[in-house]
Amino acid sequence: MYKRDAMPYYGGPVSFFRAPQIEIDQIVEGTAVVSGVPIDNGIYSGRPGARFGPRAIREASLHNRVGYDVSPENTRVDINSGLGTRLKDAPKLVDIGDFNIYPTDLMKTTESVKQGVYEVVKRGGLSVVMGGDHYVAYPSFEGFARGIAERKEGARLGYIHIDAHSDFQDSNSLGGRYHHGTMVRRISENPIISYKNLTWVGLNSALTIDQHHLKRSQNLKMLTAKDIREKGIAEIM
Repeated sequence: MYKRDAMPYYGGPVSFFRAPQIEIDQIVEGTAVVSGVPIDNGIYSGRPGARFGPRAIREASLHNRVGYDVSPENTRVDINSGLGTRLKDAPKLVDIGDFNIYPTDLMKTTESVKQGVYEVVKRGGLSVVMGGDHYVAYPSFEGFARGIAERKEGARLGYIHIDAHSDFQDSNSLGGRYHHGTMVRRISENPIISYKNLTWVGLNSALTIDQHHLKRSQNLKMLTAKDIREKGIAEIM
């Protein structure tokens, strides 16, 4: 009988870490569920290309997976710490592919991602979304918040933003209210979150004047790259 063996990264199906590829209605509670949003039409300035992110991340993950597949006992040991990690026989990890996207209709894509993440969360899946440009975080959060609110009455959420830019603009004349520089502001408007549960880490870019006023009036936790250099990442975390 033909038996499947370990496959090099350039062969076999392309899913995140070789996770089984399933449909949303097959999600089992307690499973990490990887999805992709291959867009960069949330960008009004800067370079395109983030649309290729989900596919590139999946392909890169295969290098790591094959390292476990061919190792004795499926175990690898970190050379610095001496700590070993073993690949479980049946990891609770699946890949549902990419959510529907509409390259010339950002708001239709937004609704698609919101609905997709909601469907994952309401089934008890841990949603892991790969972008795509930074705008992806907004519809992902909205879908996550809706799913959590349905599963737990009175739920509250927080949001940690690790980036050089705040992405906290309200609007501008080029991108309007919905783009890669406004998604944290849109997230902050969801009633399940509050300013005290927002944190930025690694900021290294100027704020607009309205963001500066909000930072001061609301005592927003905006930790900068300078903070990390001076205090160390452990203290910042």
